[in-house]
Amino acid sequence: MKCPGQDPGGRVGEQIAAFLKCKRALGCRFDNEERALCLFGRFLDEEAIGDLRDVDPATVARFMASRNRAMPRSFNHLLGVVRRFFGWLVAQGHLERSPVGVRPRRNTRTRLPYLFGADDIRRLLDLASGLADNNRAPMRGLTYHTVFALLA
Repeated sequence: MKCPGQDPGGRVGEQIAAFLKCKRALGCRFDNEERALCLFGRFLDEEAIGDLRDVDPATVARFMASRNRAMPRSFNHLLGVVRRFFGWLVAQGHLERSPVGVRPRRNTRTRLPYLFGADDIRRLLDLASGLADNNRAPMRGLTYHTVFALLA
């Protein structure tokens, strides 16, 4: 792992590298997660914390506050990466418990579900029945009509 501005020989860097190596051995790419953990490693270097056993909930809270994440999804992703990292350290026996106590932000920008009325469903079924067949989709109209009818 090569994080710019971070001491590659430090204990924190070694543990981050071991975590990434383990995840990649399981088939995960973990490119974005690597960048997030580099940010965390640099933050710990700036705070002069050389051992992850010295990280407490206040340190994690300061790190999350230091990252300007306006969108809840971005904040929650960064928090999730740090949480998974510390969970892995606990599972490996390097720590007794995770210091991550920060709560995820509530995402209020999710799409609201739309419920179709009876007229909308009838119109959708009529349109689906009218779909033309082709070489790659025989009985297309009947298939889509059946699928939409089952979903309704």
